[in-house]
Amino acid sequence: MADASGNIYPVTSNGNFDVDTGGQDFGSAYLKLNGSTLAVMDYFVPYNQSMLNPETDNVDLGSGGALLIPNTTLLVGGGKDAVLRVVDTTNMGKYTGIQNTNLQNITGATNPPIFGSMVYWNSPNLGPLIYIWGQGDNAKAWSFNAQTSLLGTTPAMMSTFQGTKGWNDQAALSISANGNTTGTGILWASMPLSGISNPGPVPGILYAMDATTLKELWDSQMNASRDSVGNYAKFMPPTVVNGKVYLSTFSTSASTTQPAAIVVYGEIAAPDFTLTTAPQNQTVQAGSSASYVVYADPLGGYSGTVALTCPGAPSGITCSFNQSSLTLAQGGGEVNSGLTINTSASTSGTYNVTVSGTSGSLTHTATLSVTVTGGAATFSLAAAVLTPATVTAGGTATSTVTVTPAGGFNSAVSLACAVTPATAVPPTCKFSSASVAGGSGTSTLTVTTVAAVASLRPNRGRSMFYAMLLPLGGLTILGAGYTSRRRKLLGLLLVCLLVPGLIFLAACGGGSGGGGGGGGGTAGTTAGAYTVTVTGIAGTQTQTQSLAVTVQ
Repeated sequence: MADASGNIYPVTSNGNFDVDTGGQDFGSAYLKLNGSTLAVMDYFVPYNQSMLNPETDNVDLGSGGALLIPNTTLLVGGGKDAVLRVVDTTNMGKYTGIQNTNLQNITGATNPPIFGSMVYWNSPNLGPLIYIWGQGDNAKAWSFNAQTSLLGTTPAMMSTFQGTKGWNDQAALSISANGNTTGTGILWASMPLSGISNPGPVPGILYAMDATTLKELWDSQMNASRDSVGNYAKFMPPTVVNGKVYLSTFSTSASTTQPAAIVVYGEIAAPDFTLTTAPQNQTVQAGSSASYVVYADPLGGYSGTVALTCPGAPSGITCSFNQSSLTLAQGGGEVNSGLTINTSASTSGTYNVTVSGTSGSLTHTATLSVTVTGGAATFSLAAAVLTPATVTAGGTATSTVTVTPAGGFNSAVSLACAVTPATAVPPTCKFSSASVAGGSGTSTLTVTTVAAVASLRPNRGRSMFYAMLLPLGGLTILGAGYTSRRRKLLGLLLVCLLVPGLIFLAACGGGSGGGGGGGGGTAGTTAGAYTVTVTGIAGTQTQTQSLAVTVQ
């Protein structure tokens, strides 16, 4: 291990130790070396080094290697005694022979020895963790407290299953993650599938485990015919880079009799295909054709038939394929079809053409272009759908009408509109500008409807008739108490009142319903579906577009 200053941190095996008496031997020691001169700058040796060093005991402190804990000055290492030792690299403690002078010592694995280096991850759920997976043991994660500079005394979590139990059978570990983003941490572990790897060889297995739970996600035996590791290579951790996992093995490669095979794992794409075209652009005279090639390639074991079309081809452009469908085989190579782009005599300019390939639920597209020269000067008319498409009588709907020139066209275009069918009260249409100058521009089309209006006007003739009845009734009541002579006078008076009233009623239409009294009002736009035809006119050239609107 090396730090940002270039200092190197080896952990030595068992051997002579005599530095305390002026010698130069550092058996069973954590060392800090100058990266340029390799001079010993500091060291730590356990107080019981005399019991660690003899060859008969062979308790290598360096069998598990060392790990520098990120964002700290601490390192942690493990040896054949399965003890994890935490050391401060700014003051490693040297050797006293009486007691340990490092920060912490805990048992890191159930079964000694430790043969694989630990790995570190700042997890999103438990914070900084240090992982280790001893032989015949559960994979374990130990929490690290940056405030106390100590590891937890019990594992923060462990796997529910154990690894292979045998000498040299400890898992070699790697971590891959997108920072500490939840759901991205994977603990990779390489270990023997069965048997003792020393002397070996024995089959191996690669595990992928969720680094936040230590639950298994995948292993190389789930689909052994495709993913089998081959023979296990001792102490060799997986290397994860650019979305792939590289694992060395003791299997024989195809090109040599030496144990030199490397297995590469990566995400296996779902069956699919790609679609490309060539060339990207061609130039032709108006009325001529251009030739292209459409290529389809199978991916991820895809096999099937891809149907080819040119959806939404521009006006004046048509496509034809010499094969309208391509058959792709699993593991097969690229197949292709010729494509001919036909142009009309009036086309001019550069047109983008989309080629689509469809197979079941899979659709891919590729875009090419054709430049057409020498075409007749003309224009095209495009109208956006009316918004809203359904209106209540009295409301309006609008559309943007666009005029686009081609072939050098620059004349004014007159715009007109008509609504069908011709109901009793149809909608009306009008443009914000009735013409577009220079052959290019837009105008807003507005479709207007009329709301029905009810009349509250009284029947004047009928009202007058009833008003005349009031004096007649009153005179009748008054005459009830008069003599015969006076009654005759009252009768004459009634006749005088009645005759002018009848003449007035006749002049006003009387009280009949034919005089326009009562009800009346204005009818609204007739409900139903209508078609609005938009027309652009420039000299002898005419372009039309149809729009739909519903009145309710």
